[in-house]
Amino acid sequence: MRAPLLGMAAVFVALWCAYYAVSEPGPRVSPWVSPLPSHAVAAGYRAFVATAPGRAIPAWPEAVMERWPPKADGPILIDRRHTVKQPETSALGLNSYGYDDMHGLSRAFDPARRAGVPLVPFTGEITAMRLAGASAVFINLPSGDRPGLRWSEVLALDAFVRAGGGLMFLTDHTNCYFHGELLSPLASRLGLTLRPVTAADRGPERTLSPSTVAWIRVVPAPQDHPVLRGVSAFGFMTGGSATGDPAQGWRVLATTSPKGWADVWTPHRRDDSSGFTGDLKRDAATEPNEEVPVMLAAERGRGRVLVFADQNALGATLIGFEDGAKLFANALSWLTGRPIPYEPRQPNTVTTLTGPRYLCTSVSDFAYRTLQLHLDRLSAASAVESFCTAWAPTDSASLLVLPESWREDLPARLAAARSVVIVLDSADAQAPQLAAAVGLTLTAPGSPIAGLRWLKPLPAPPLPVLADPPEFEPLSPAPWGLSAIEGWEVLAEDGAGRPVIVRRVEADRQTVVLLDAALVKNGLLGGERDRPHKLPPEGQAASRVALRLMSGLVGEWR
Repeated sequence: MRAPLLGMAAVFVALWCAYYAVSEPGPRVSPWVSPLPSHAVAAGYRAFVATAPGRAIPAWPEAVMERWPPKADGPILIDRRHTVKQPETSALGLNSYGYDDMHGLSRAFDPARRAGVPLVPFTGEITAMRLAGASAVFINLPSGDRPGLRWSEVLALDAFVRAGGGLMFLTDHTNCYFHGELLSPLASRLGLTLRPVTAADRGPERTLSPSTVAWIRVVPAPQDHPVLRGVSAFGFMTGGSATGDPAQGWRVLATTSPKGWADVWTPHRRDDSSGFTGDLKRDAATEPNEEVPVMLAAERGRGRVLVFADQNALGATLIGFEDGAKLFANALSWLTGRPIPYEPRQPNTVTTLTGPRYLCTSVSDFAYRTLQLHLDRLSAASAVESFCTAWAPTDSASLLVLPESWREDLPARLAAARSVVIVLDSADAQAPQLAAAVGLTLTAPGSPIAGLRWLKPLPAPPLPVLADPPEFEPLSPAPWGLSAIEGWEVLAEDGAGRPVIVRRVEADRQTVVLLDAALVKNGLLGGERDRPHKLPPEGQAASRVALRLMSGLVGEWR
């Protein structure tokens, strides 16, 4: 027995020596911060550190790709090994108030689903055999509580791209969830540097909220690239940055404005979150104004790579801002090499028209993010897409018109729409002009008077917050006055009998006007991450008003 065992051992040693001779070791990643913040350790954000890079044979994935190359009609493989947060199946529903659903990626992938592109998640290691025959690989924002990338996975992805495949991966601000460290072996292989910073910007045309510099409006410089066709702007919700080596084919597709800056990471500034940030204040000595890159693309071999530096920009509640949805559909089409047709804001969609300060995406108290979230929930439940735009044209048949949204083409848009909800703010100098466009003449707003009572409630979805509402809502409206309401019916009035919500119905057209915007602003509505029935009475009442107003725009619920 000894001789056969010795022979087998010799064969094993010979094979190991041969493997060692032709393989190469993966780089060990030096920690970006040490020690890890205590909350990160407690939450398990050490898994990637414990992953040994291992060794890999570079020629093996290349041989597999030569035999079974990527195919344009193959599936998009979705990595579920290194990332599980806000996946492509996470959708915003009628009762969705959790973070993962509010920022889930299901809506972003809908155009690919409609185009018949198979989406195939996988949980095992990335291997050349797993990638064989696929069209592209999508890696959502990796998380440090998941395994790190082994060197064999890096080489398999690189060989896949060089053979004609597409690769898109998401980064984010600073090193949140330790994604930057986790991705660094792949980034280095591809000629990328992932910067532990937050992309910040200034100015009403470059931010989504006057109260923050990190929620920004990205306006790509004009350039001929398939990913940017039909894209004039998109939103970032505290995103990051990456730089690429031009010698390795990297091209910047979008940046902040020249007034932007890369806000530096302060790892131990907070000890209660792994979503690291800096102080979001520009230090003139260390953080110069610059055009911070936020999206990069490269053609590598016969394939393509796209780096997009914000996960939430593609989530359910921001993908509809400006051209975000179009951008992502373009990206998947470019990466796979197959057409994924998609045109947002078609007649069967709902479009929110907004102004430079009163943005639907703004976190400011005087803006309308929570109202937009209610509209997004109802839209998802009724299979009607919703979008928000301050600048792009729209032909949608259903319009939500927010303050400061006046534009020369607005009367024609209102006349063509079948369903319109207009929100009038007493602080908006354009309110009389907007009201006149639908045949109303305003007089000065009145003082707040307690109570709001529905005379003819609009239809509403089956939600707990709408069950058994009080006769008088605990609100104190201060509505615009009306010189006449001939042809209009009063849907709701305040405690003094003044009209607060009015409606006009003509044939198959409906126009609803809310005469006091304060009732649906963030400052009163708010709390979108809590279920409405847990809000204070005023917040519950505001939610009831908002949901009834929005329900008329989307129709039936599934």
